[in-house]
Amino acid sequence: MPADRDEAWAWLAAEHRALLAAIDLAVEHGWPTHAWQLAWSVNTYLDRVGAWPDQSRAQELALRAATAAGDRDGQARAHRNRAVACLRLGAYEEARDHLERSRQLYAELGDRVGGGRTELNLGILAERQDDHRRALDHAQRAHRLFEAAGHAQGQANALNNIGWYHIQLGDYPRALDYCGRALAQQQQTGNRYWEAHAWDSLGCAHHHLGRHREAIDCYQHALALWRETGERYFEAITLMHLGDSQHATAEPDDARVAWRHALDVLDRLGHPDAAQVRSRLDDEPAAR
Repeated sequence: MPADRDEAWAWLAAEHRALLAAIDLAVEHGWPTHAWQLAWSVNTYLDRVGAWPDQSRAQELALRAATAAGDRDGQARAHRNRAVACLRLGAYEEARDHLERSRQLYAELGDRVGGGRTELNLGILAERQDDHRRALDHAQRAHRLFEAAGHAQGQANALNNIGWYHIQLGDYPRALDYCGRALAQQQQTGNRYWEAHAWDSLGCAHHHLGRHREAIDCYQHALALWRETGERYFEAITLMHLGDSQHATAEPDDARVAWRHALDVLDRLGHPDAAQVRSRLDDEPAAR
């Protein structure tokens, strides 16, 4: 067994191809429960390193296997995880179909925590489609579900998302309140990954309020945690935000370094958000 997180991550990096092959074999040889549970186990790793086509394929097999086994919990998880891969890859309508099915299954099962996580994903989908008011509604529904379940980690996640959508809607003081509460709760629960989300959100709120030095400090906290947890996509997003605040403080060279690093990550991931960063780099010479 791996001694710690770093050893576990290194093992996954070395063996995830073998694990994907094992999912195929489990489906082929009629071990559906093994198949969907193995796909679920490797899902976080595939998502964080940006192996989204592999993630999508694994969850497609998981869904097939859980359906064959008549396991509704497995189906709900596979639908939601497949939707996450679709969101990363920009397949929004497919993501919506999977999330709606996941939400229905969790409601039938009476699983408020699973339902809350699905609501958070529906909020992300709405945000990607520029419907921030609907995204906020989903995050608020998620918070109610987590609260009813007594799930502290989920409540903290939902608070941060509520704050993030207030940023998108232009209510920065309220965003600071929600994201600050989220950060405090994340630090209490000890979830470093979601703590990074809260730091990034706080940075954005400070940035929009003109507090660029405070924003830069928040982004630096977030970046350290993204790197610690192996999250590549959100590392790039925080680098993009960091460059924006450095640009606002008349540090164009530092901003370009941050944006270049963000672009490098996004290009390697093949993510469409690379266009936003490339636009910043193209516009900067004219701005200077």
